Amino acid sequence: MTLPDTETLLAAAGLVATAALWAVERFLPGRKRIGYRVQMDTAIGMNPRDAHSLVQLRLLRRDQEITDATLALLRFENDGGKDIVRQDYQEPLTVEFTGRTVIGVEVPDANPPDLVGMLTRNGGGLRHSGGRLVVPKVPLNKRDHFNCWCCCRRTRGAGAATGTSTVTGRARSSSAGSSAAGGSAATPSAGARAN
Repeated sequence: MTLPDTETLLAAAGLVATAALWAVERFLPGRKRIGYRVQMDTAIGMNPRDAHSLVQLRLLRRDQEITDATLALLRFENDGGKDIVRQDYQEPLTVEFTGRTVIGVEVPDANPPDLVGMLTRNGGGLRHSGGRLVVPKVPLNKRDHFNCWCCCRRTRGAGAATGTSTVTGRARSSSAGSSAAGGSAATPSAGARAN
């Protein structure tokens, strides 16, 4: 019986170490972690442009036509090991839509359904100004989630019809070992991931 060569042993050790670190990072007991995903971010319009002679497509909101519109679907979830309460948030979660102005937000899905009321109530729910969406401090039990539809308008001078969406925020954690996972969110204590 021959032993595997050194390169094979090192590769196997590297895979085992990577899997172990990922498991500790992901499933560390007592971890508070808010994850998010930009599930869709697309321009609303007619392609190819030649189709305009055949069909007229207009997007209206409150009887006002919206030109250069984009639609983004965001999902927020507690993917940590512990429940998150309002007091755990050090600052609210914010979403910055670069090169766009948010003109409307809806919550089509939430688990539990009570989250919809917390997210849409007057004065304390989702707020938007310019290209920024502020998500209120809502309690999230393990595996709770909610989705947000964001309708935006491209600002004058912005290049592409869709820009980037950046999520930031901070929350306290009861675990000293928490850190951010994912480079596009600045949530060192709560953790975040972008898929």
